[in-house]
Amino acid sequence: MNNFLNWLTNNQKVYINSKLFSITSFPQLLSADSSNKIVNKNVNHYYYYGTHLIAKKKIDKNELLFTLPQSTLLDDVLFTKYLKIFTNFKKEINYLKEEEYSNFMAFMLLFINKLNDDYILDSINNLQNENITEILFNLKNFKNYLNILPNSTNHLAYLMEDYNDILNGTSLQYLSIQRNLQIEKTFKNFIQPFFLQQKLLPAIALQEFKYFTGIAHSRVHNIFDFTKNDTRFCFVPLGDFINFHYKKSNIISYTDKKTNRLIFKSKNDINKGKQIFTIYGKNKIIFNHVLMMDYGFCFLDYSEIEFLNNTKVFVNFISLLKNHFRSENKQLNRKKRILIEIANLMNYPLQEELTNIINITINDNLLFKLFDPNIIALFRILAGNENEINFLLMNLNTNDNQHVNFDELTSNQINYFNYQLANLLSNKISDRNENLIKETIVNFLQLELNNRLENLKKNNNYNKNNELKEEVNSKKLMRLCIEKLREAESKILQKYIDLIKY
Repeated sequence: MNNFLNWLTNNQKVYINSKLFSITSFPQLLSADSSNKIVNKNVNHYYYYGTHLIAKKKIDKNELLFTLPQSTLLDDVLFTKYLKIFTNFKKEINYLKEEEYSNFMAFMLLFINKLNDDYILDSINNLQNENITEILFNLKNFKNYLNILPNSTNHLAYLMEDYNDILNGTSLQYLSIQRNLQIEKTFKNFIQPFFLQQKLLPAIALQEFKYFTGIAHSRVHNIFDFTKNDTRFCFVPLGDFINFHYKKSNIISYTDKKTNRLIFKSKNDINKGKQIFTIYGKNKIIFNHVLMMDYGFCFLDYSEIEFLNNTKVFVNFISLLKNHFRSENKQLNRKKRILIEIANLMNYPLQEELTNIINITINDNLLFKLFDPNIIALFRILAGNENEINFLLMNLNTNDNQHVNFDELTSNQINYFNYQLANLLSNKISDRNENLIKETIVNFLQLELNNRLENLKKNNNYNKNNELKEEVNSKKLMRLCIEKLREAESKILQKYIDLIKY
């Protein structure tokens, strides 16, 4: 921490009003006095675990806490300049930046973390690039920032092995599995091969990359740079310690137009001993599953309606297609495939996001209001019997009413029929078809609900049989958050079931 603060204040021309706030980390209070010496004081655990800022004295409204020049903000510019020298990795670099930006930023942090003097000297000698010296030494300066980051992450996406029992019966389990698979693929195809090529850098493990991906997901900020008249996605030293709160936000941050410096000021009075909070991004609402996945917590002091409104249930309808709507009639199946192709639903994603329902009107088009219309359109095709499927095909007409060979459709014909079919599928085909879909979806949602209720019961039994006080603070908070998420998801699922049944 000493090196980090000295680097900020002495080398980077950062102004820190250390009389106003302290940098706090469990289990010690780390406070910087006017001479930037670190004083350790034992403190009790706060409700929010991890590093954060605490008011040392009363802070008045509009007081300046600290300012940062743009040079202290770590983004991908220098790193990308360095990587472009490795011509055999240009394709992968562009892909990571465009498609998996958090993984790219994690790659940058991992590279900086592994930088050493031997590697820098070897690169200068071998790469023969006039800018390489400046680039590498500037990147190495940011190791001071990395050294003060937590040595572990509470992000659920990267803790599947240790926290699998906690995630059971929530949408987070599915989301965590998907994110883990994507991270592992990036590591295998790009990250690991790159580091194996750098012989003077130490070897890396998948878990290290997962750790830095967790850091990237929770700490990348969107900062405006007036010299470029554009935003920068970057890491913000010191500003990273300010935690998010949807109601208790008491500071603002912005880029000063004259100096181009990042400013952190109090937006109201902050009493001594109170934590300093901010709002992440322009929107003050962040969904609970995002808070849990990317930051490792959600708010237990939400009112029930606020918590429900900020909760999503992710359901995957693929299992429905595997177990239902099958037909032994090969000709009927062929016609269904033709309709699915015309409707452009061949590769449609079947993950659905269910949210708290407010003021839904019950009518014949209820399924279109409750679910993605494309999913219901796909279900209406798959649930169709021979008469219903023939009805759809017969109502697809060409301009000249000529016979159409649906086995050999041209791209123009598919585009022409697509609009007609979309209109047909926007309403129920028949009562039989619609009732079959409703019954199937209700049964599926009931299974999802039962799974959550079962895990709520298991969690209650766990709480009775185990002293939660013995758990580390982060794991205890995580269990409480997951329990509240299960309860909210269960209520949302029950609302959907009741509406469809009615």
